[in-house]
Amino acid sequence: MVETWQTLLAPTDVILRGCRKDPLERLLASIRAHHESDRPRYSYYSEEWGLSVAAVPGADEAVVLRRATQLRQSHYRVGIVSYFRDLGYEVVHEHQAHGLILFPGMLDIEDAAWIAATFGEPRENPYYQKRSRPHAPK
Repeated sequence: MVETWQTLLAPTDVILRGCRKDPLERLLASIRAHHESDRPRYSYYSEEWGLSVAAVPGADEAVVLRRATQLRQSHYRVGIVSYFRDLGYEVVHEHQAHGLILFPGMLDIEDAAWIAATFGEPRENPYYQKRSRPHAPK
């Protein structure tokens, strides 16, 4: 269900998702974590099922990538909103460069595989900066 503070993205809008070593397992974990989050989303709280993506209405890939500070991975994948709608899922913009693919419930492994496959091949993130880990105290 689309909430009042969410805006539907256009069918041609691009969405980005960071890549991980095991994208399918990470995708399922992200959907579960989004649903189980106990922190309020702004002044609202929703127990929706969704997958976070980088999204800016009407922007091309370069603009979304530049504004998507949440993409901290070295690589990302690109999707087109209409592809996800063709699978039966709505895609909304929430705030800044953040959006969600909304699901009616937790996805099974087959549906999650379709979602993962709907994003394109990994691309290098030019804004990625490897974070150094603090040294342990001596």
